[in-house]
Amino acid sequence: MKKTVMLVVATFSAMSIFGMGVFDFFGLGSGGSSGGVKPQNKEEYVTVNGGTFNMGEDPDGQGKNVHAETVGTFVMSATEITVGKYAKVTGKTRNWYADDSDANDKNLPVTATWEESLEFCNALSKKDGLTPCYSSKKNPRTGKLEYTWNKSANGWRLPTEAEWEYAAKGGINKDGFFFSGSDEPNDVAWYNKNADHKIHVVATKKPNSLGIYDMTGNMTEWCWDEADNFGGIVLKGGTVNDGFWSNEDILVTARSKGRKEMTPADCQPNYIGFRIVRSVFEE
Repeated sequence: MKKTVMLVVATFSAMSIFGMGVFDFFGLGSGGSSGGVKPQNKEEYVTVNGGTFNMGEDPDGQGKNVHAETVGTFVMSATEITVGKYAKVTGKTRNWYADDSDANDKNLPVTATWEESLEFCNALSKKDGLTPCYSSKKNPRTGKLEYTWNKSANGWRLPTEAEWEYAAKGGINKDGFFFSGSDEPNDVAWYNKNADHKIHVVATKKPNSLGIYDMTGNMTEWCWDEADNFGGIVLKGGTVNDGFWSNEDILVTARSKGRKEMTPADCQPNYIGFRIVRSVFEE
């Protein structure tokens, strides 16, 4: 089964992990990191066992926008893709940060357009000997790129919104926290009240119960899904809301259920990154 998403081309350009440590997989070295804090040396990927969960948010307790969603088992990167990992796979260096983060720190999450995220997934799939998930072609009538996901492919890809939210909520553990891994944002998130207006290196806060980091706060992340309105793509996590750190209410911008959307061609991806998943197929 295939799904097609149309994308206006943006003006900005877009190994096997098994047996590796987290620093090798994510392109992290033992060198310095933002604020002198080093990433925690944990597993580089997490298997998220499939299941059914209540997806969506219910701000007024009326059950609106909440529905049962079932996802299959998948493997997810424990952190957002870093500057170092992105450079290893693509040979490109990204430093789009608009604040005074140390953009040369390879432990920082990389910033990327949606298109670049898909291209990274395909490149890593090829390096790992997996079948790439995405193909693209230019529509001669509209001039837009059309991206197609081959759902039978075993390569790396962006998570669906459902997969992302399921993992943020702890998967089958059904954590029940307001944020991913805790009811206390300082435990698990870099956000406007503790981040000093900077993006921070990955895995420097506590993970959720699955061992996944930074799904609340820090970098906003691309999903695969096309949003309902205007051809935007769903964004999850992070603290961006109409401008970096502009919304003082982390409860709005960083909850594990929240969502945003952005048209890839119109975005400046200063604070948008991504993490990757791949499907686990039954033998």
